[in-house]
Amino acid sequence: MTTCLFTCCYLCLGFCGILQRATAPIERQDLDLEVQSGHGQGAGTSSVEFSSDGKLLLTGGGYTACLWEVSSALLIRRFSGHRSDVLTVAFVPERSLVVTGAKDKTIRIWDSGLRSEVRRIQCESWIHDFAITPDGKRVFAQQDDSAVICEWDIDTGRKLRTYQSPFPGDAFSICASSDERLVVAAFVDGLVIWDRSDYAQPRTIRSQETYFTSVALSADGKVVATGSSNGVVHIWELKTGIQLRMLGIHGSHVTDVYWLLAVWCGLA
Repeated sequence: MTTCLFTCCYLCLGFCGILQRATAPIERQDLDLEVQSGHGQGAGTSSVEFSSDGKLLLTGGGYTACLWEVSSALLIRRFSGHRSDVLTVAFVPERSLVVTGAKDKTIRIWDSGLRSEVRRIQCESWIHDFAITPDGKRVFAQQDDSAVICEWDIDTGRKLRTYQSPFPGDAFSICASSDERLVVAAFVDGLVIWDRSDYAQPRTIRSQETYFTSVALSADGKVVATGSSNGVVHIWELKTGIQLRMLGIHGSHVTDVYWLLAVWCGLA
């Protein structure tokens, strides 16, 4: 896996594989081998996420998700139960819960201490991605093939609200702003931005000559980064939809983008 840092670590871009942190005293090859064995013979790694303190790594691959200790590359927990490939994983902020989404059309919430499934949300399409609010209380994902994003209560599994996309097809990537006001999803035809504080029509940013494969909001909610199918990263001003930067970096599509600092400072 290749990890790139741009201008004092403003933005980190990831491909498929195992993300490395400079603070983790482990050899990349050793961790790669351990993670592959954790998900079963022949199972690839489809999704990774670090805990907020950088001490734990959550990975998805095959029909399972695995929790690892970063410093030792030790497998701590294995979460099994999905009936098809796990596509996305996440820690729930401030709680001992992890969330997984898979091709079996379910979102599953697990107790990371007990390894047990505590809740299951049944959808009608593959779960390519989901977003969890910073308070750890809600999860957003695509409900079905009708391009509707749904909001669920993590504690009860109850559907709270739906968000209709003007673009058809699958949402490849979803994120929520740190103030929990905005939800942004990447579709083939472009980005859709919903403001949860009102019921107005969503705003859109259309893609040009490619399609968006990943999306990430800056912590202040003013700028959004998108990865695309042609390997280009775009930086957009969210309020106006104006493109601020275009970074032609990768040779193939960008599977994920991450902000590392709280605010957008621009690139020289």
